[in-house]
Amino acid sequence: MALYEFSDGILKTHVTRENVEETLQKTFNTEAKFGDNKNAINISNMKGYMPINALIEVDWVNKEEDRQLPSRFAVKISTQVPLLELSKIIKFSGENGFGEDKLKRLGKTTREFHNREVDSYKLLMRYNHPNIPYTKVYGFKKFDDDNDLKGFLIVDYVENGHVICTSAAEEKLHFKGETTLRWQV
Repeated sequence: MALYEFSDGILKTHVTRENVEETLQKTFNTEAKFGDNKNAINISNMKGYMPINALIEVDWVNKEEDRQLPSRFAVKISTQVPLLELSKIIKFSGENGFGEDKLKRLGKTTREFHNREVDSYKLLMRYNHPNIPYTKVYGFKKFDDDNDLKGFLIVDYVENGHVICTSAAEEKLHFKGETTLRWQV
């Protein structure tokens, strides 16, 4: 199996509801489980070409009375499946497309990007600086030698959040053509 292959997990990825449930159980120190009423919606909308962003809605069962558990959250799943979709839309083929050899090589980069993002969030959470806003993180799974298909990040779902491109470098440093991604809520 590879990151560019469909699977039977959330939104046809390798990450399963059980993976997410177990991670949240550890985070919130609970034995509550996802009930039958659960839903996963792809909210990626072509925002990015490597992850699939899923809005997950669950009803928790066997929840402790004093426990507050999120019923809606986002899961950023590191996968290469969107690259295949992008290739179809742009009509990339041949050496310009995302063939199996290229996707295998990009797999290493995909895993490294995901692990660096997780490490960045771990630093943000550790220092929790009041002037550096970031999304509340509920849990994550890094890629490693024993896990090369299930990298994910579980975060608070921010309604109407959008990624926009701005020319921050051009504005501040007078470099032409540089862009930076920023979250705007």
